[in-house]
Amino acid sequence: MGVRRSGRLVCVTAIGLSMLSLRAPAREPGPAASHGPSTRDPAPVRYPGRDTPVIASAGDQGADWPQVLHDAHNSGWNPRESSLDPTNVESLTLLWQAQDQDDLATSPIVSGGLVYAMVGEDSTLSAFAVGCGVGGETCAPVWTADLHGGFSIRRGVIYAIDDYHLVAVDAASCATGTCRRVWTSSTSSSFSYPMVSRGYVYVNECSTCEVTRPRIPTDTLQVFDADACGAPTCDPGWRGHVSGNTTPSVGGGFVMVGKLYHDLWAFPSRGCGQPTCTAVWKGTTPSTTSTPAVSRGVAYTATIGTGPGQLSAFEVSGCGAEVCPPLWTVDLDGNTGLLSSPAAGDGKVFVVTLKSFRQSYRLYAFDANGCAQPPCQPLWQARLQNYATGPTVANGVVYLMDYDGRLLAFDAAGCGAPRCDPLVSIETGAKNPIEPPVISRGVVYTSSGSFVEPNFIRAYGLPADRGPMTRYR
Repeated sequence: MGVRRSGRLVCVTAIGLSMLSLRAPAREPGPAASHGPSTRDPAPVRYPGRDTPVIASAGDQGADWPQVLHDAHNSGWNPRESSLDPTNVESLTLLWQAQDQDDLATSPIVSGGLVYAMVGEDSTLSAFAVGCGVGGETCAPVWTADLHGGFSIRRGVIYAIDDYHLVAVDAASCATGTCRRVWTSSTSSSFSYPMVSRGYVYVNECSTCEVTRPRIPTDTLQVFDADACGAPTCDPGWRGHVSGNTTPSVGGGFVMVGKLYHDLWAFPSRGCGQPTCTAVWKGTTPSTTSTPAVSRGVAYTATIGTGPGQLSAFEVSGCGAEVCPPLWTVDLDGNTGLLSSPAAGDGKVFVVTLKSFRQSYRLYAFDANGCAQPPCQPLWQARLQNYATGPTVANGVVYLMDYDGRLLAFDAAGCGAPRCDPLVSIETGAKNPIEPPVISRGVVYTSSGSFVEPNFIRAYGLPADRGPMTRYR
């Protein structure tokens, strides 16, 4: 569905802002962007209130959360989190917050010692120091940038959707007050979040973002060289024709997009040697699918439209035919409903039922390998009091936000019973959040992410007497 405010439009799917396109007011074009190698590590930058510089380099990003669902797999899983676990998560306390009284606060991105989010009346990209406060104090951004859409960060470069274009920006330059644009896409449309993987940037044209925006007749997956084309404006390296409605997911040599109304389409991630590529295989689903989560060679999707509430698993490499049935499926609640995008990691798949005829909201955990005898039963489940965001996972803990603003954390291994209660429930004050929590280096970041004021980002961590969080060196 689309939500419009102040001349901008947000395209929302079941995980929240799985596809995001924000239109800012028209502004004068800046000077022509310089270009050159964009993946080299930037020089250290000193931020106010920090004793040591932060280097936004690949070496610092092992436990970061640099893309909307952590990675180009859209797994929703941070495998390198080591500070928070089922034994201490109940001690989470508010460290700091960034409050915005007017407009949308999007899902945070954590990279190179900074927390990034779109905040403010014009949904402006803002960067906060990861350790900017303790005791719940309010933090101001160390810098803001004139960028207004969904984004990802890789090797010190911000790949963002801005004014219907994909742009690449040198992150370190933003601290000087002016962000240096490395390159801008020649194509213009309502795009999904950009996904960055192995030197390529993948965006999907959003077929439902804005019906009045002129679009080419067939929506496309568009793929760009992340390191630019040697010019300020770059064409896609190749396209894939698909009426998709999800953020692309990359893994196992393929890039996958959930198709509008039904099916999952898979393209070779490095293209086909031609300007336009066709899907190598198509996975059958009963209705519109979520953004797929990829883990250990399997893509997991959930239905987000009308039709049966179904979780499906597909072999990423396909089945040797054009149309592939799922490896296994689960019908959840046995009726029409909405599911979140799954989170997949550490041998398990997690999914939330967002709506059903019985108004039963649940978190389910399944074995990622399915079961020998369908239908597969959940390893465990939890009943939720209200709508909830999709789940995210880190170090044996499953996190989500319900629509009453509670941050919930569950033991990913379950509780030894079919139904489990949360390890902790924290009242964040958020109203109708639409983005799942983000976990990085012992801190859980939440965002209200709604049009109900006030909006804010909050950071929760362990108090000092429970042990140190992972720090940037």
